Amino acid sequence: GFFELKSEYDTENDYKLDRNGIVQYSEIIMTDLPTYEVEIKIGNKKKKIMDYLGAPKRFRQFENMIDRICKSERWIGKES
Repeated sequence: GFFELKSEYDTENDYKLDRNGIVQYSEIIMTDLPTYEVEIKIGNKKKKIMDYLGAPKRFRQFENMIDRICKSERWIGKES
């Protein structure tokens, strides 16, 4: 499903019920988060996805898998 994902994730949606039971919606915008970019090319198909905030869980798991396979911690250190 990589090629069906949005090209950019930079906000997160927040849904809350107010005291009348009505759904209230707002976008969460943050600064100073790490940005991840993943680009895949298969034949003539090419797509780059920028993940700053709000990417689907499945995509974040894919990013983590890439880091594990590439052993990214040797360049950036381990999370504490």
